[in-house]
Amino acid sequence: VDNDSDTYFGSVTSVTACEQPVGYSLTAPTADDCDDNDPNEFPGQTWYIGVDNDSDTYFGSVTSVTACEQPVGYSLTAPTADDCDDNDPNEFPGQTWYIGVDNDSDTYFGSVTSVTACEQPVGYSLTAPTADDCDDADDTIYPGAPEITNDGIDQDCDGFDQTTLDRDKLEFRNIAVTPNPFGDNINIALPLSYNNTEFSIQIFDMNGRLVIDRQYSNSNNKIKVNGLDKLDQAPYIIKIINTETGFSMMKQLIKF
Repeated sequence: VDNDSDTYFGSVTSVTACEQPVGYSLTAPTADDCDDNDPNEFPGQTWYIGVDNDSDTYFGSVTSVTACEQPVGYSLTAPTADDCDDNDPNEFPGQTWYIGVDNDSDTYFGSVTSVTACEQPVGYSLTAPTADDCDDADDTIYPGAPEITNDGIDQDCDGFDQTTLDRDKLEFRNIAVTPNPFGDNINIALPLSYNNTEFSIQIFDMNGRLVIDRQYSNSNNKIKVNGLDKLDQAPYIIKIINTETGFSMMKQLIKF
């Protein structure tokens, strides 16, 4: 009896008769169809499964078995084995690889390009490198390059051309005010470029009220602010203003 018409028998039936019925024989045929309701399951059927050694969901090879019943995970169709390196989970069809473009050979990248490939191309990586060279046609321009002041060119790729004014501002911001916390006096250490210049020293409480407003001449790059013993123990803001340049900076101080 072949219920699924796959030419294999799932069972055998017999009749008793004088004359041979059509299709019957004297010998009982083998009933070896493991599932006579499924035409795909029969003795000698070939089943396929992909092998994924690196668990990246792509197959590096295909294996097969011959069996009547379908093994778990196997199918009638051989899957595509297109993993170029089934021992590397990073290499598979459609992987994206990146490389930095350094047109001026200053070791900094002006742009990044990518390709889609199974196998890693030479020089490419999985991570896109930083493209922070603001002028990849000039090897003197790159992040951290020495700045030439006042030339209208941003050599160090910080978004600005450094000017002499910028340098003076930077020096001004590096003024040291000690001690902090302070008691009766404050010492202000100034850059060399501000020697013999005039300063306005203002101290505000945390409500914004001006409690000290004095004028000083810088001598030997130092200013000493005395007579602060009458200030209450509290935090304050000191504002240091160079009256010649107009540059100013503020720091928070604590009176103890």
